[in-house]
Amino acid sequence: MSSVNNAYNLGIFLTGKGMEKIDKASPGGAGRNRTLGLEKPTAMEVPVPSLEAQQTFDTLQSEVVALVPATLGRVFATATQ
Repeated sequence: MSSVNNAYNLGIFLTGKGMEKIDKASPGGAGRNRTLGLEKPTAMEVPVPSLEAQQTFDTLQSEVVALVPATLGRVFATATQ
């Protein structure tokens, strides 16, 4: 089994394809309180690059997330002028 960075896994599952996998593993209706069993998530296939590549992804994702509030501030400051 390869080493997996938890932040990398989170980033993967927050993508469209990752959410699609979670949706398929969650039985029931479309409500927000759908359950997620233990067997199906462990069977999900997740691309696992080298640990170094995962850490690079995590660093990049953190930098992008940090830019969002500043970017939104600039957009709304310009829109209200």
